[in-house]
Amino acid sequence: MRKKILHLFAGACLFSASPAFAETSDEKLAQTIQELMEQTKALQKEVKSLRSELNQVKQGSKKKAVLPNKVVAEPPSSLATENNLTAETRFVALNTPAQEAAQEKAEFINYIVGTPVMSSPILNVYSQFNAGDLIVNYPGINEDLFLLQQQKLLADTIGYENLPSQKRPILALSGVIEAAFIYQDPYGPGPTANSLELTQAELDVYANVSPWANGFMSIVFDGTNLDPALIGSGNPANNGRLFVDRGFVTIGDLNKTPVYFSAGRMFVPFGRYMSNMYSNPVTNLLGRTNVNAALLGYNSGNPYFSVYAFDGAVNVGQSGLGGWGANAGYQFSNTTNNTTGIFGLGYINNLSDSQFAQLPDGGGFSNSAATEQLQHYVPGVNAHMGMSKGPFSFFSELVAATTSYAVTDLSFNGEGASPKAAHIEGAYSFDIMKKPSNVSLAYGQTWEALGMNLPKHSYTATFSTSIWKNTVQTLEFRHDVNYAATDTAGSISACAPGDIGNICLLPAVPGTTENTVFARIAVYF
Repeated sequence: MRKKILHLFAGACLFSASPAFAETSDEKLAQTIQELMEQTKALQKEVKSLRSELNQVKQGSKKKAVLPNKVVAEPPSSLATENNLTAETRFVALNTPAQEAAQEKAEFINYIVGTPVMSSPILNVYSQFNAGDLIVNYPGINEDLFLLQQQKLLADTIGYENLPSQKRPILALSGVIEAAFIYQDPYGPGPTANSLELTQAELDVYANVSPWANGFMSIVFDGTNLDPALIGSGNPANNGRLFVDRGFVTIGDLNKTPVYFSAGRMFVPFGRYMSNMYSNPVTNLLGRTNVNAALLGYNSGNPYFSVYAFDGAVNVGQSGLGGWGANAGYQFSNTTNNTTGIFGLGYINNLSDSQFAQLPDGGGFSNSAATEQLQHYVPGVNAHMGMSKGPFSFFSELVAATTSYAVTDLSFNGEGASPKAAHIEGAYSFDIMKKPSNVSLAYGQTWEALGMNLPKHSYTATFSTSIWKNTVQTLEFRHDVNYAATDTAGSISACAPGDIGNICLLPAVPGTTENTVFARIAVYF
């Protein structure tokens, strides 16, 4: 491999990933919502009583009473006043029966001004201890579908007519702030390296404006150097930027139709990349693709399917919507025996548009306008599965190119490279002094991916726990094994401007292994 791979944690830093031990919470969620509805009924009863008293006062008055802009009732001491309810309580409390709507409209004037803002989770007043149900920890792949499924779950629980978006927009906020210590003993005889970094800062905004329309935006901190001339300066003020990592709109209502449509910047549904690891699996590095896309999807219960078109950075003599792909899968959950599972297949017509393939330390295809013009597209396929039963979980995934690159674009041992990556992982969840914890072991392997700076073999052990609510602490050891010293790789990214079109070899990196230790703490909201 030609460079250190400190970038292996970049995906965890720049893009959200669920805590490894996030658990299925539908039953707990339904129970909590039921408790909330009972509290809401008590509040409604109190408000009704106050309305009755108000009517008696009106009848006894000689002059017509003029109502103020807001009428504030004194609720039970266990609840906030009606105009100062938490957002989670308010959207249920205001869902009064239809027969009371006219009276409510007459007595409560300008009750809501603007958009109510709430903190995720959308469906639950209290988040899981390890923050696994917060929006920031929703799966990055098929993110639009997951948000629609959560709305359907809410409708199934409280009734479609009581959805908060039936009356007003709801704005949900979620995010994460994370710091990590990183130690690395790199390939070759060079010195070890260590650093303390703000590895992740993210703010997610979910706007549920109606049962049929919603939008999502993720604002992310990128801690890389803004100016190449400042590399090595060590001054954090020279590093970092905020940018919109993902942002899309979705039109659809799974309560009414299984078909939905999304458009914007998103992780297209190629692969799943399930993992308990803090650093990124090799499959994630080879295949995960974040682009501007339009997607048409279908979800009816367990099966799901989608097709999409996207505007990628890497092209073959043209620009625009040259990329496309499709995925299909089946997911299930059996609460009786505490078993969940997912199986899926995917296809993308241009594997070169993956995030890692664009980076200088990866494929380097976006180093310049010249390196973005390849001889031909290289399609990719994906197969993945995940199963959990009780405290045990198992994941496996394969990402593979279906054809070889032109030898002048990406080569391996003098021929066009056909990169592939596989990942397999097992995990066990348990409690330590009533704190949710998890341990996992993972193995990854690649083929003909030396030119993309990926290891031949990767072994990872990860331990995570939540000492305090809505926090996650992780300790991870990663051992990477390089390709053989006799293997060679070339890439268009290694070419000088006048050499493009020739085979440009990447410099060889001596050494056979690299060891990295990550220790991080993350705060979720």
